[in-house]
Amino acid sequence: MNVSVLIRNLNYGHFLNRAIASALDQDYPAARREIIVVDDGSTDESPRVLAQYAGRIRLIAGPRRGAIAALNAAVHESQGDAFTLIDADDWAEPRLLSALAAPLQKDPQSAFSYCDYFEEGPGGEDRRRISTAATPFDGTAAGFLHRRSAVERVGFYDEELMFAEYDLLARVLKESQGVHIPEALYHYVRHGANMTGDPARVAHEIDKLRKRHGPNFHVRSYGIGPEALVLRPAHREESDARMILNWRNDPVARAASFQTTTISWEVHWPWYLERLASSDCRLFVAMEGTEPVGMVRLDRRGRSAWEVSINLAPEKRYGGRGVRLLALADDLLRAEDADAVLEARIRQDNPASQAAFRKAGYEPGDLLAIEGVPARRWIKRRSSSHVS
Repeated sequence: MNVSVLIRNLNYGHFLNRAIASALDQDYPAARREIIVVDDGSTDESPRVLAQYAGRIRLIAGPRRGAIAALNAAVHESQGDAFTLIDADDWAEPRLLSALAAPLQKDPQSAFSYCDYFEEGPGGEDRRRISTAATPFDGTAAGFLHRRSAVERVGFYDEELMFAEYDLLARVLKESQGVHIPEALYHYVRHGANMTGDPARVAHEIDKLRKRHGPNFHVRSYGIGPEALVLRPAHREESDARMILNWRNDPVARAASFQTTTISWEVHWPWYLERLASSDCRLFVAMEGTEPVGMVRLDRRGRSAWEVSINLAPEKRYGGRGVRLLALADDLLRAEDADAVLEARIRQDNPASQAAFRKAGYEPGDLLAIEGVPARRWIKRRSSSHVS
């Protein structure tokens, strides 16, 4: 598969070297990739920076046409079977192309592949990993490898939209599917000059997408709407313990458990302290801004085998939080053990949990009975997952 790397730039000369270098340093075979830089009328040092790469990149330069029009120009000029974007103020890990190309080469029916990414300051400060396991709409325009033929079938980026990448995704997903790669391979750099730094404009442009695709159309918040989920360690305090007990004793949670009776404080508190003290357990509270919304627990079942369980606050069960919690747990554990195998045991009469785990990349395993209740083991190894 021949791949085109598209870099769009407007007055980001002070970032541009890093973006181009990250494209040149890809471990994908040089003979099967091209690098196209579209300079959208820069008036800073960008022309001087770009001149250093003559013969190593293809340059499209001209008067300013706008970010989406510049991207379309690069796509039309590209010759690869697939293309990916690196914005001039961002950069990519060396494995980006090889990791994203592999599933498209394996599965001709997949229209695109996409990865997790880091969001960070210009010098790498305040770096946090963003998982896109729940939905590709939690991503940005970059970190995707689009099969060119799939894009040609549905039409290119709509130049009337600021967030044309989400509109394109929605159109592609109506007839095809994408493959998620559970690795953070792209660095999205936040700084004062980002075009997403204007909250009023961002809100207006997201509203345009929802008018086109429906009121519940989801994209990453860009600081507008619900905040991202993050995990913090559970505290050795009664307040955390009682909060988690309330979630565990919610009627829906109890009905999904293998022991459906209510858990008393006298039973829960010693169990909670024991779990916190155990080197074979990881217990976290999920936060949405300053609000706790759920819990994730990881229990070691072998050298690299872990059982995962989650609970959500009753009012927070919807909106894909369960899948995001599972993705966060996966990210956290694989940072500790890249070869970890995750396992969950789910009642056969609990289709909602089965669907969430399947969407998070878990595959059905063997049938079993727990406390006399029919169940199935669900397993996730280090692999990609499909979304459609």
